[in-house]
Amino acid sequence: MLASAPADAQTIPGVTEGLPDIVVTAQRRVEPLARTPLSVTAISGNEIVEAGVQSVGDLAMLAPNISIDPAVTLSGSNAAAAIFIRGVGQSDFLLTTDPGVGLYVDGVYVSRSVGSLLDLIDIGRVEIVRGPQGTLYGKNTIGGAINVISRRPGKDPSLTADLTVGTDRLFNAILTANLPLSSRVRARVTAGRLSQDGYVRRPLVEDRLGNTDRVAFRGQLDIDLTDTLSLLLAADYMKADEAGGPSTLIRTYSLAGPPLNQSFIHNVVLGAPGGIYDGRWATGSAYVSNGTAPSISDLEVGGASATTTLDLGWAEAKSITAWRAFGTYFTRDGDQSPLNVYATTARVHDRQFTQEVQLSGHRGAGFDWLVGGFYGYEKGRDDSKLFLAGFDIQSGGHDIISKSWALFGQQTYRPFAKLGLTAGLRYTGEEKSYTPDQFFLASRLPAPRAGTILVPGIAARRSFSNVNYRLAADYAWNDALMTYASWSTGFKSGGFTQRNSSVVPALPTFDPERVKVAEIGFKYQAPDRRIRFNGAAFETYYTDLQILVVEQAGFAPVVKNAARARIRGFELESEMLILPGLRLSGGVGHLGARYTAIDRRASEITLGKKLVHTPEWTANVALSYDAIIAGLGSLKPRIDWSFTSTVYNDALNSPEISQPGYNLINASLGFIPSDSDFSLMLGVRNLANKHYLVSGNVNPSLGAASATYARPREAYVRARITF
Repeated sequence: MLASAPADAQTIPGVTEGLPDIVVTAQRRVEPLARTPLSVTAISGNEIVEAGVQSVGDLAMLAPNISIDPAVTLSGSNAAAAIFIRGVGQSDFLLTTDPGVGLYVDGVYVSRSVGSLLDLIDIGRVEIVRGPQGTLYGKNTIGGAINVISRRPGKDPSLTADLTVGTDRLFNAILTANLPLSSRVRARVTAGRLSQDGYVRRPLVEDRLGNTDRVAFRGQLDIDLTDTLSLLLAADYMKADEAGGPSTLIRTYSLAGPPLNQSFIHNVVLGAPGGIYDGRWATGSAYVSNGTAPSISDLEVGGASATTTLDLGWAEAKSITAWRAFGTYFTRDGDQSPLNVYATTARVHDRQFTQEVQLSGHRGAGFDWLVGGFYGYEKGRDDSKLFLAGFDIQSGGHDIISKSWALFGQQTYRPFAKLGLTAGLRYTGEEKSYTPDQFFLASRLPAPRAGTILVPGIAARRSFSNVNYRLAADYAWNDALMTYASWSTGFKSGGFTQRNSSVVPALPTFDPERVKVAEIGFKYQAPDRRIRFNGAAFETYYTDLQILVVEQAGFAPVVKNAARARIRGFELESEMLILPGLRLSGGVGHLGARYTAIDRRASEITLGKKLVHTPEWTANVALSYDAIIAGLGSLKPRIDWSFTSTVYNDALNSPEISQPGYNLINASLGFIPSDSDFSLMLGVRNLANKHYLVSGNVNPSLGAASATYARPREAYVRARITF
């Protein structure tokens, strides 16, 4: 979907009607979307509100070829997300694996999937950039990037109160103050309280999973130090104290040998303490669980950044210095019964420091350039425990350290006004280390004995380096039509296997993955600006892709390199102003993805398997109308429809957690009285009350398969007033 105008949208002089111009910074410079030779979806802050989008996890319904798992059932956390763009991403959430899609908040890279499920509060716009973007971005972005851009402090004082109430005691209260402190200093502060009851009942302990209970803060201080030097200070904080992920039991397994299945051990070897574990504990409902173990998802995450911009006349210099950290504790009742068959806990801490510098400019009328450098340091620890019928395992480790540095640059040369030739280059170096802390805590079997070490507690180290590049050409046929073609490469480093279920002499590892992407596309905007139509077709050559599988001789999901795949596809997005005030927008995406070779290290999968989180078809349509009612105000009805074809939630394509194609409908009705700073909106999410699966985990060795379904239909009322 091409979105309505973002907060910093510009209008074309002399044009009084038509779609507002969309301005993006996907190439690290301000430029119209219609002249950006990339596949980009821009979603404005107003669009986010009108479409009922609450967090990063909802963005997939507004853009084609995007898949977001907002639950990651395996984790038990409410705050982890697995993001895929064009079939490239990462399903795991551990500190020892990197995400495949880069998430940036106001130019700052968010290194971990835990804590990446941001609540979209006081957002100016979101830009979804497809394909590898390493020649312009500080950190590797092998699959693409999601840029979340906050509203900047303005020059006029204001105080805005935003209140939303709805189904399951939904209560979101947000207060935003815009404070011009002087002619050179402006501040903006947003604070919010977000809460909603859970939607998966656990009748045996009388609680609910999947609730929201958060406080959030974001502040910015924009300072013009001189006429050419500015400083933007930003800070954010969020604390969540919630129940665990809303998963339910959908199947049990009872298999003997080797390895012994945990339900078999509970039922036969241990004599079924407390009762038989089998399918009787699956309720048959997507929203009821028989679990009784503590279910917790606590998180504190925050950061601060300083962005300094200096106008040198011949160029612009920028420095982005940022710190981020999070601490989280989450638990999961894997067997989802009153029995002690399978449960996990994790206490994870992580902190990161990043420094990025950029120098960009123009030389004459036909030369745009940018060079930059990046350094990142991250250190964390993971204290995880796995409680099984037969034994308990201490997992995780400490001194999980990642260092990354890069030099990158891109330039566009225009030999004449209509033609642009772009070349970009990037060098990446990375060092990773990890000290495992993994042993058997207790054993209820003759073997293994308590205290047996799974992996020697010796620091493991790996180093990676890579050179990526981008070549592109764009041609403006006239003021309405631009076409482009590009060839780009991407890289994501390897890592360490944290979940080890058998004794090994050294810590297992996995290798980097790489992509090569050929893309052609076009951007069309009618002269009267009533129609926009963008499209791109691409082919991705994917090698050594990292997948998450359960080994045949173990019970823990691990990351392995699965050889090669090819992904062919396209995106088409359009926006039309049918009548004054009546807007139709939408998009369609296609992904033809298949494995072309399987590595012996990933023998669990076959060539016929489909790539995880890679639906063949995605589509979305939005119809909105801004009706002026004389003497009353503006009435704004809107309806959103989205479609996703079959999604496989694991590399084995387990049918238990595969979601067939489904449709979603959201609707809203807004009202703004005449000459008023007050607005009211009535909305319904999942209008047709579709029950659809968003995540799942199948593990026969552990004896259970679980699924997480989206929240059913919910209604809300949102009121907003600005003083």
